[in-house]
Amino acid sequence: MGEKMILTRKEFVSLMRISEPKAQEILNSKDFYPAFRIGRRVMINAQLLQKWLNEQCGQTSE
Repeated sequence: MGEKMILTRKEFVSLMRISEPKAQEILNSKDFYPAFRIGRRVMINAQLLQKWLNEQCGQTSE
């Protein structure tokens, strides 16, 4: 299990190469299901992020 399962907001910004305000917009979107909260912290499920990205590109996740 070498690959990270959960990303922090900072890791998400770095991985996606987007600005903090853009990350905030995406993370607050109701359509962005890979994100969840633990207390006040926003976390991103890496596998669901990949699925979401594939859907945005019109690819299936099979």
